[in-house]
Amino acid sequence: MKVPRWLRWRSDAELREEIQAHLEMEIEANLDRGLSPDEARMAALRQFGNAMVVRERAREADPLFTLEIFAKDVRYALRSLLRAPGFALAACTTLALAIGASAAIFTVTYRVLLNPLPYPDSARILVLDFGNPAANLPSGFRSVSSQQYFQ
Repeated sequence: MKVPRWLRWRSDAELREEIQAHLEMEIEANLDRGLSPDEARMAALRQFGNAMVVRERAREADPLFTLEIFAKDVRYALRSLLRAPGFALAACTTLALAIGASAAIFTVTYRVLLNPLPYPDSARILVLDFGNPAANLPSGFRSVSSQQYFQ
C-alpha cells in the first residue's frame, strides 16, 4: 500500500534530485580547485558517501517518518490480529488483566504505605496491645508514628 502524499515529507525523486544537485556543486568546486572532470567526480562521490545511505538518513530525520512507520506497524498488527482472532482475544484479555492488576497493586501500595493517614496528627498513633498471657506477652499501649506502624 502506497503512503499518501500528505504523509510524506519528500518524494524519493525529490530527494534524489537534491542529492544530485549537491554532488554537482561539489564536482564544480573540485573542478575550480584544478582537478580533472573524472577526478573531480570521484572526489565528490568519495566525500559525499553512499547516496542510498544519505537518502535513508534524510528520510529518518523527517518527523513524519516516525508517523509513517507507526501507520505501517498498525496496519500489520491489524492484519495479524484478523488472521488469528482467538490469539488476539487471549492477548488482549491477558494485557487487560495484567494492567488492571498492576494498577490495583500500585493504588493499594500508594494508599497504604506512601500516602499519609487521612486524619490530623497522624504521627501520634496509639497501638493498643492486649498481649497474650498464654505466650507471656505483656499488654499495654505505646505511641508510634505512621511509618513505624506500617513496618
